[in-house]
Amino acid sequence: MAGLLERATHVQELTARLEEAERGRDAVVFVGGEAGVGKTSLVRWFCDSVRASARIAWGRCGALSTPGALGPVLEIAQALDGGAAQLLETGERRPLAFRLLLEALRADPAPVLVVLEDLHWGDEATLDFVRFAGRRIAGTRAMIIATYRDDEVGRDHPLRILLGDLATAEGVHRITLLPLSEAAVQVLAEGSGLDAAALHRRTGGNPFFLTEVLASGGTEIPVTVRDAVLARAARLSPPARAVLDVCAVAGPRTEAWLLEAVGHHPPEAVEECLSRGMLRHERGSLTFRHELARDAILQSLSPHRALILHRAVLAALRASPLATQDPARLAHHADAAGDVEAVVTFAPAAGRRAASLGAHREAAAQFERALRSSAALLPRHRAELLGEYAEQCWITERLAESIAADTEAARIWGEEGDHGREAAVLLRLARTYVRDGRNAEAEKASLAGLEILEAGPPSAHLAAAYRTRAMLLMMDRRNAEAIPFGERAIALAQQFDDKESIAMAYNFVGSALILLGRSDEGQAHLKRSLALAQEHDFDHLVAWAYWNLGSALGEVYDLRSAEHYLTTGIAYCTECDLDTSRSYMMAWMSLVDLYRGRWDAAADTAAAVLARPAAATSRIMALVISSPP
Repeated sequence: MAGLLERATHVQELTARLEEAERGRDAVVFVGGEAGVGKTSLVRWFCDSVRASARIAWGRCGALSTPGALGPVLEIAQALDGGAAQLLETGERRPLAFRLLLEALRADPAPVLVVLEDLHWGDEATLDFVRFAGRRIAGTRAMIIATYRDDEVGRDHPLRILLGDLATAEGVHRITLLPLSEAAVQVLAEGSGLDAAALHRRTGGNPFFLTEVLASGGTEIPVTVRDAVLARAARLSPPARAVLDVCAVAGPRTEAWLLEAVGHHPPEAVEECLSRGMLRHERGSLTFRHELARDAILQSLSPHRALILHRAVLAALRASPLATQDPARLAHHADAAGDVEAVVTFAPAAGRRAASLGAHREAAAQFERALRSSAALLPRHRAELLGEYAEQCWITERLAESIAADTEAARIWGEEGDHGREAAVLLRLARTYVRDGRNAEAEKASLAGLEILEAGPPSAHLAAAYRTRAMLLMMDRRNAEAIPFGERAIALAQQFDDKESIAMAYNFVGSALILLGRSDEGQAHLKRSLALAQEHDFDHLVAWAYWNLGSALGEVYDLRSAEHYLTTGIAYCTECDLDTSRSYMMAWMSLVDLYRGRWDAAADTAAAVLARPAAATSRIMALVISSPP
C-alpha cells in the first residue's frame, strides 16, 4: 500500500509505545503530517496488526463548518463505557464522564488503543478530553493515538496549544510522516507507463495524490488531485454519481437511512461506488476513502445542486432523533441551505450544547451563526442571543467581540424597558472591560448597572452588582472602599442563597483586607471563599481563591505563604485543566521566584507562560521577568 511504503520505523515506534502502555506507562502518540500523507493508513494498518490482542476504540473529528462538541469522544465512549456515553449524550457532568472513561480504560484486562482521527478539526471539548487523558493515562494499559494535519495547525490553533501543554508530559510522543521519496514513487508507478520522476515532482510524493493519479488510469498526470478524483467520479453511472454527491454533502459519514431518506438510490448504485473505491463501508455508514476526495466532489457541485441536497439532508435530519441529539449537524446544513428559520432554531441549541461540554469556541461560532440569521427575530430574542454569544467570546478571550455584543444587548434591553436585564449586561460589560485593561469604561458600566438595580427592590442581581463593584475597587487598589461593597454583597446574597456571589464577595473582601495590611483577617475571608467554592464544586472560584491568596500575599511580600498557595493552586488547575488560571498563577510564581532570588526558575516559568496565548494580565507579569534590563 502507498501509505505504508517507507513507514517501517513508524510501525516499530508505535509497537514500542504499545508495549510501554501494556506495562502501565504513559503512551500518547501524536501522528502529524500533511493531508494525504498516509496518517490514517499507518494507524489503520497498526490497529489491524494488534487487533487480536488489543481492544480498539476509534473516534473521528468531522470537517463541519462548526464541529459538534465531543462527537469523537462520544464514539469512543460508546465503545468503552455506556455510562460515560449517556452522560456525554445528555451534555451533563462532563468531568465525571471523562473520569468514567479513564476508569473504563484502567479496568479493561486487555490493552486498549484509543484513536482520535483528524484532531486538527477537533472541537475544544474533545481537545480538553485529550489533555485530561494525556495527563492521567499512566497505569491504564491504554494508548492514545491522535492524527492531525500539521500544516493546518498554526501558532494560535487550539491543537497547537494542547501540544504545548502536553509537551513536557512523560510518555507523550510525536511522529511526523514525510512524503514518499522518488524511489518509493518508482515502486508505485511500476507498470503504469508514467514517468516516476515527473510523478514525484508533480505530486510531491504525497501518497494520496499518487494513489488517485495512478487510479485515474490516464496517460497524463492530472494537474491537481481534484482533477484525479473527478476523473474517477466521471466514470460512474449517473445513479452512482448521485450517491456520491449526497455523501459529499451529508458529511464525513452518511448513514444508510439518511441516504435512503434523501432520495431513491438503487443498491447497485451504492455498490458501484464501493467497487470503484470511491466510497467504503464503515460501521454501517458510507465514508470517502479520504476527506480530500469528499472536498473535491463537494466543490464540483453547482451552487443550485448543493443547495437542493443540503435542503434534502436537513429535512431528513429534522425528521430523525438527530434533531435533538446533534443540533450542530443540523445547523451546518441549515446554514448551507439558506434556511433562516432552521438556523435560528438549531444553531443556538448547538451553541448551548457546546458550551455545556466546554467547547466554547464552537459555542461562540454557533451563536455567531444564529446572529447572522436573526434579523427576523424579536429584539429581545436577539438580545438573548447576543448575551450568550458575548459570554462565550469572553471565555475564549475574544474581548472586542464580547464588548460589541453586550453593548448592543444592553441597548436593546434598555429600549425594551427591561432594565433588570440591561443592568445585568452592564455588569458583565464591566467585567470584560477590566479584562481588556479598560478600567475607566468598566467603572462607568458598573456604576450604571448599580444605579439601575438600586432603584428597584433587593435582588440577587443587586448582590452581583455589589460584588462587581467590590472587585473593581479592589483591583484599582481602593481597598477601603471595596470592603463595604463586598460586605453588602455577602449580606444580600445570603438572603437569596446565592452561593456563588457569597464566595466571590468573600474573595474580594479578603484580598482587599490583605492589601490593607490586615493579613490574618483577609486570609480568613479568602479561605472561607475557598471552602464554599470547594463545597459547591465551583472549580473556577476555587482557582480564583488560590490565585488571590497567592497574588495578594505576594504583593505584600509574604513570599513563603504566597508560594504555598500558588503551588497548591497551580497543581489544582493542572488537575482540573483550568489553564487560564494556571497561567496567571504561574506568572505570579515567576515574580515570587524573582523576589526570592531564584532567577533561573523565574525566567523559565515566565517563558512557559509566554509560550502559549494568555490573558493580558498574565503576559504583563511574565514580560516583567523576560524583558531585558
